[in-house]
Amino acid sequence: MTLNYDKFILLGDSITEYSVYSTDNFSLSQAIQNLYSRRLDVLVRGFGGYNSTHLAYILPEILKAELNADKNNIKLMTIFIGTNDASQVDDRMGRMQSVDIQKFQENIETLCELALSSNIKPIFIGPALHGKKLVLDALKAEGRSSNVPWSSNSRNLEYSQVVELVAKKYNVPFVNLWEAFRLWGKWDKEEVLADEVDLKTLMHDGIHFTGAAYKILLQELEAKVEEWYPELVGSNLELKLNRWNLLEEEELPEVIFKNHKRLD
Repeated sequence: MTLNYDKFILLGDSITEYSVYSTDNFSLSQAIQNLYSRRLDVLVRGFGGYNSTHLAYILPEILKAELNADKNNIKLMTIFIGTNDASQVDDRMGRMQSVDIQKFQENIETLCELALSSNIKPIFIGPALHGKKLVLDALKAEGRSSNVPWSSNSRNLEYSQVVELVAKKYNVPFVNLWEAFRLWGKWDKEEVLADEVDLKTLMHDGIHFTGAAYKILLQELEAKVEEWYPELVGSNLELKLNRWNLLEEEELPEVIFKNHKRLD
C-alpha cells in the first residue's frame, strides 16, 4: 500500500463547479468526498459557462496533469455537460456557449473515448430540466435580452438523449437527470415539455441547482456506481491505514505502518 491516492474526477460546467459550495446546507462534492474519504481523492474540474467543445479540448490537459504513466490512477469520472450546449440565446455570450447537436454528439464521443482509453470508468450525466421562466427573469436581471428563450425542456431533452445514445454505444452508464427530476416532481411529461412546471425548488435561476437537486444527482450517481462499478463503491475500496481503534496500544508509528502493509 502507498499513500498515493487514486482519483475520482467530477468534470463539467458551472453545475459541477458550484457543487463545492454549500447550497441549502448541502454540497455535492463534499458528500462524494465523504463517501470516498481515505479511499479516493475527489477532484472537482467544473468550468462555468463552458460547453462540450471546450471540455473536449480541456480533458487531454487534465489527463496530462492527473493521469500516471500506467494509466491506472483515475478510477472514476463523471462527465456532466450539455446545459450550455443547448442554449440558444442570440447574443454574444449565448453564441459562445451554444453547440450544434451533431457537433455535441461528436464531442461526447470524444470525451468518452478519452476516458476509456485512459482506463477510466466514466459516468455520463445528461442535461436536467430547464426552468424557462426563472431563466428569463435571471437574464433580465443581468441586462440581457433575447428574441428566443435561453432553452426549453424539449431542447434539453434532445441533448440528454444524445448523451444517452453515446453512453449506450460505448456501454457506459448514463444518468437521466431530466427524467429523475421529472419523477421527483411527479410531473406529467407533456406538462414538462410545455415548460409549465415550477422548478424553483430544484433551481435558483432555472439552471443552477439547489441542494434538493444536488441530492437527487447524488442518489443517481450512487446507484450507477453500485450497478456498473460495484468494486468502486466507496465502502468496497481499501481504507488508507487501519482505523485508530484497531491499533495496538504499545505499537510505535513505524510498527503500525509495517504491520498494516509496507509503505512505498
